[in-house]
Amino acid sequence: IANALNEGKLLPDNIILGLLSKRLEQGYYRGETGFILDGFPRTRIQA
Repeated sequence: IANALNEGKLLPDNIILGLLSKRLEQGYYRGETGFILDGFPRTRIQA
């Protein structure tokens, strides 16, 4: 992931969606009620 980001490349959709899903789930269990997703979605598949 770090290499792709350092090279200015986009990560594959399945990686992005997996990371986002995991983070949203963690927030839910911590009682977080809102998110700002700056720069998301970037592709039609992500939308």
